[in-house]
Amino acid sequence: MINDWQIVHAAADHAKALAEMNLEFNGVTMEEEPLRHYLENRREIILVALDQNEAVGFACAQVFHSFCYERPNAEITELYVREAARQQGVAGRLVRRVEEELRAAGVKTVTILTGSYNEPAWRTYESAGYRAQSETVFQRKLIPME
Repeated sequence: MINDWQIVHAAADHAKALAEMNLEFNGVTMEEEPLRHYLENRREIILVALDQNEAVGFACAQVFHSFCYERPNAEITELYVREAARQQGVAGRLVRRVEEELRAAGVKTVTILTGSYNEPAWRTYESAGYRAQSETVFQRKLIPME
């Protein structure tokens, strides 16, 4: 049970924990120093859920501006909660806090892409008021993968 937790903007001192959680979540290894530099100069919203100062989850969002639309749109690009902290409302709180940040940035519409197999994520997003859309995602890798 999360007892004394809070959600904060990610800072350079969260780099180690974020790197560990990203490896758990995405299977991607990140070096701590470049991540520290990125966090100091970020252009995205990165929030960290802390339980007694221990990072237990994170959420990331990007704001997109286009001359085609009156207001910016956004995408919640990542949402992860460590297994020990799941089923305690952490993901929902992260989503709500990201939405507050996006609303303050003038965002009207938020998009989330998640796998069709990821039922826990679907439940989280649906309980936060998101609805699945009938759009198709196209993707192409521009550089060869190593």
